[in-house]
Amino acid sequence: METRLATVVGELAAGTTSVSRLPKSLRTGETFDAVVAEGMARMRVDLSQAARLAKAAATLARGLKDPRYAGSASRLAGHIQLLSGDHRKALELYTIARERFSAADMGEEAAITASAAIQAYIYDDRYEEAFALADEAAAVFRETGNDFRLARLQVNVANALHRLDRMEEALPRYEASLAALQAAGAHEDAAIVMHNAAVCLMALHRFDDAEALYLSARVYFETNGLRGLALESDRNRAYLLGRQGRFREALSLYREADRTDHLTADEAADPVLANGLLDQSEFLLEIGLHSEALTVLERASKAFQTLDMIFEQGKTAYMRAIAAGLADDFDRAAGFLSEARGLLQQVPNPVWQALVHLVHGQLRQRAGQPERAIRPLERALAALAKTQARERLADTLLALSEARLNLGDADGSADAAERAVAADSTSGTQFQRAWLLSRSAEMRSDPIAARAYLATATERYEAVRSELGPAALRQAFQTGRAEIYEDAFRLAQSSQERYAAIQRAKSRTLLEMVASPEATVNDPETRSLRKRLNFVQHAIRIQEGVAEVPNPEPIEDLRAVQREIEERLLVAEKMGALDERAVPRLDDVPDLSDVRRELDEETVLLEFFTAGDEIVALAIGRDWEEERPLGRASDIATRSRFLRFQIYRGLNDPQGQTAVKEAEGHLANLGSALLAPFADRLRGRRAVLMPHGALHRMPLHACLIEGEPLCLMADTSYAPSIAVWSRLGVRGFAAAGPGLVFGTGDELALRIEPEAALIAENLRTDQVFLGKRATMARLAAEGGSHRFVHIGSHGLFREDQPLFSSVRIGKDEVCALDVAKLRLGAELVTLSGCSTAVSDVSSGDEQTGLINAFLVAGARTVLASQWDTDDASAERFMVGFYRGISAGSPLPAAYRESVAALRADRPHPAHWAPFALFGYV
Repeated sequence: METRLATVVGELAAGTTSVSRLPKSLRTGETFDAVVAEGMARMRVDLSQAARLAKAAATLARGLKDPRYAGSASRLAGHIQLLSGDHRKALELYTIARERFSAADMGEEAAITASAAIQAYIYDDRYEEAFALADEAAAVFRETGNDFRLARLQVNVANALHRLDRMEEALPRYEASLAALQAAGAHEDAAIVMHNAAVCLMALHRFDDAEALYLSARVYFETNGLRGLALESDRNRAYLLGRQGRFREALSLYREADRTDHLTADEAADPVLANGLLDQSEFLLEIGLHSEALTVLERASKAFQTLDMIFEQGKTAYMRAIAAGLADDFDRAAGFLSEARGLLQQVPNPVWQALVHLVHGQLRQRAGQPERAIRPLERALAALAKTQARERLADTLLALSEARLNLGDADGSADAAERAVAADSTSGTQFQRAWLLSRSAEMRSDPIAARAYLATATERYEAVRSELGPAALRQAFQTGRAEIYEDAFRLAQSSQERYAAIQRAKSRTLLEMVASPEATVNDPETRSLRKRLNFVQHAIRIQEGVAEVPNPEPIEDLRAVQREIEERLLVAEKMGALDERAVPRLDDVPDLSDVRRELDEETVLLEFFTAGDEIVALAIGRDWEEERPLGRASDIATRSRFLRFQIYRGLNDPQGQTAVKEAEGHLANLGSALLAPFADRLRGRRAVLMPHGALHRMPLHACLIEGEPLCLMADTSYAPSIAVWSRLGVRGFAAAGPGLVFGTGDELALRIEPEAALIAENLRTDQVFLGKRATMARLAAEGGSHRFVHIGSHGLFREDQPLFSSVRIGKDEVCALDVAKLRLGAELVTLSGCSTAVSDVSSGDEQTGLINAFLVAGARTVLASQWDTDDASAERFMVGFYRGISAGSPLPAAYRESVAALRADRPHPAHWAPFALFGYV
């Protein structure tokens, strides 16, 4: 009979039979009890099977006509609804179950049901009712001596306290319950309690104890097939590791969790997963991945809206406000904050209500309004001081410290920073505290203390950054932190210290990638996404060519798909390849004397640096060095905007004769401010220009000194920094083939392919691929074998996603993300197209675009354009440039001669100055 009963229960769970098909001999209380027991067992393994068993139990109970069975069936159905995410339906079923048990005078069963209902009351934010129900149930269990049920009840009460951020009250309840559950042999319940207790321990900064409990719980979950709970443990432990600054381990865990748990139809009904995403978003914000955090928060928001969980919706809106604020999207941030305020006011949780004031103050501070940040920050501080949320209290004190500093209150800033560490001593708080104390000491004119605090802050910054692994993550982490080296420059006591600060402040990630190229991410998901992106881009081009004025609707739909795929590709790139090799560090920047010693007598390095609003330049020659302040960055930016207007004005004149004087006037003004102080050093030499910040988009090579463009009075090129330039020179180039030439034109660029054919003739190469014969695969296969690689094509700079800035090679849109994975050995890569040198400049002076991608791929030098080009002028320049190379001229001489010839005929800089040499020349 037992075997037959087990078979029947299995068939009911699988849906291969139903209660109506059972013989009357099996429609018994024994069968009912077996069905309920199996339903309880399968709830966390296979919810759909458990739901079928709950339905079968309800049918059996109706036939048995006994309130005990009816109550048990309703309770099981309540469990299913709670796990399915419908806590209100669960409450209805639990209430029905309690009424039925009470009617049958089964007080203990009613208390067991009440204990289960507490979690549903918590999700509905009805805490007073939950605690009252718990007191009633506890009295029953004490009266009956049921210590096991009392322990499970205390777990649910602890869950409520946990959700109210009352961790110090929740933890002892978890610990007491854990011992009772383990003694009773309830291992699954004990493992869940371990997991929840670990969350409390983490909040109370008992990190080692928390990690030990997470690992113990996970072993049980994995061993017993409870994959969802194991995944939850992984996500929470990853969050814990991130809190400790163990970012590489945290990223690895998150990566595995994301691979296991792809977006599924069940996600919207899983509160556990949604809460895990909420924690993950906080970690992503900590390491600077703001857009990725917003993507994760979008998933969490949809889930919590489906689940109708008001508190969690409010927390998600709060996190989205932070993410949008960090991206300087203040209007969007204000909208999210308003949403969070409205939702969290409905919840009796003073911590999260206080955090709304914290974010309000942070947004005011980030928008440059410190005077309007103080009041909301002080309101948050007053509220949080009455709670156990020490980490949030520290965040508030750090924000208050920064606001006071920006208002000139050095003592108030230092006091708040010290109080923050007293509240929370984790690595992030220690870093912020040291940096703020350094700035406050500097404000008090105490440079010795300022330098000491700054040394502590930079040490912590470097230690964490080096742990992050992939270059994309290291670059993201720099956001808002790399400016620490501006302070180091300002506090430096010698030219060597100032030089070292500049090298650490500029293009660090590029330097590391040039020194030690990363392994290529080539997993199946990435390949699949890249193929889909190619297909969508091709579909967009087809739609654009359908009619003279294409229908915008299908194109916009396709572009929305394109943006979604690009976001997923970026996440895969940043989270998918945790390179275990040590990251090259700049602990020992070479002495300036060593740098000079490596220079020949003809080379001058001119490195610009912006600290605050002040531009300075460090000029270095073999036997000398010179540092000069050059003026306000804001003034130079204004002049640059005027020049940009004249450049685009000049492009509207095909002959390049219009408004030449106006353009040259702006070039002369900029030359006077930035270059004239070094004119005697530069004339007739090899000048390597290293811009910083907004100067990257300025044609310094075209600026006039005494009426002559710099690029005609010196062999001029650009490099990101002295450190990068030196590394590119050491790397050299390995290819010996004569040249690889690609040309992809269309009806809007008819001269591209004839230009490519002429260039191939000058290079004396037969490796020329035009139109559809040009492919990305050909570049990947043969690009490493040729000294010169020429790509004539449309260029596209993507301001919204700079890593997807691209050139077209045949049918392929080859973006910076693709290029960086190539392995080239070229002395020169030429990008003959519009705006191919334009890059996004982010924190740490990191440039994201095609130039740096080709340098990472192995090119020693890149020739590219700083703005859109006139086709005829570009062709004349390119043909002249390659004719010079064919005649044996070095790259700088060929460049100078071609520019001079073009300028004589088309004097407007819009025509002769777009192209420049980047890298090591």
